Amino acid sequence: MTIADFAGAQQHGVMFSSGDAGRALYALAEIGELISSGRFSLTVAQTFPLAEIAAAHRAGEDGHVRGKLVLVVGSAI
Repeated sequence: MTIADFAGAQQHGVMFSSGDAGRALYALAEIGELISSGRFSLTVAQTFPLAEIAAAHRAGEDGHVRGKLVLVVGSAI
């Protein structure tokens, strides 16, 4: 599935999603309140500086990550 390359999706026979089917918009409308009330959180497994994006990708490929992998842009870790 791709959300960015409509022509490529057609060429290679994969699904294309514009991401605006309503479900995501509904979640975005409520996420701020959930975060501020402390009822929503995400576990960060590991952070990587943008220069180490390949290492972040490799970490995600093994399938054993518990939490999100975060790329930090413009700041030292």
